[in-house]
Amino acid sequence: MTSTLLRWSGPVLLGLLLTTRAPLEASMLGHMLVQLPLLVICGALLRPWLRLPARLARWDGQGLATFTAAAFVTTYWMIPRALEQALFEPLAAVAKFASLLLLGAALPGALRRAHVVVQLFFVANICAMMAIAGMLYRELPQRLCNAYLLDDQTVTGTSLVILALVLGVAWCIVNARHFADPPERPDEPDEPNETDEPDEPNEPEEPEEPEESEEPEEPEESSARGLGTSFPRRRESKSVDQP
Repeated sequence: MTSTLLRWSGPVLLGLLLTTRAPLEASMLGHMLVQLPLLVICGALLRPWLRLPARLARWDGQGLATFTAAAFVTTYWMIPRALEQALFEPLAAVAKFASLLLLGAALPGALRRAHVVVQLFFVANICAMMAIAGMLYRELPQRLCNAYLLDDQTVTGTSLVILALVLGVAWCIVNARHFADPPERPDEPDEPNETDEPDEPNEPEEPEEPEESEEPEEPEESSARGLGTSFPRRRESKSVDQP
């Protein structure tokens, strides 16, 4: 049931945008800050119907092509002269609908492929452009678009600045987990310092020579025999008793 509703939500929203085109384009605020963002959302909901080519992911590494196109498209449709052409020239109106719908269809895939740093770069640039355009709309004393009044231009400028802030804060909230809990990296071994001298290897200790055991001293007679000298034994003469 839910998948069926999501599948048909895109065509229903596109029909509503076509039927309410005149009321939305009657004011600069409704034209720039209501109709244009809804066309991008409608393009994202129309992904099952548009069937973008599978080779788009290969051409759109890290979402760079899609984000670059998003920067150009959003910048162009913030120009007052471009809005005025979309009001009175049918070809410009078709280009507006087609460019924003295709951008919305390509953005979800680009967001999945892009690294958070790549997203941050393009989101920051788009938000900065929106805020600068909004401040220009507020401060300039003359009308930038002949189809809309000066008061409408001032309100649109204030709303652009607010939208830029809301978009930046929303992106930070959605991606806060990437900065709060970065992935742990394995510990790398410490690189040896070139200035440190290598430790000298410990010299093996020489084994201690066993102490010679002192032989017991032999008696003099035995030592004399060892030298090959024999001492004749003294014969004991028996004393003869003389008469």
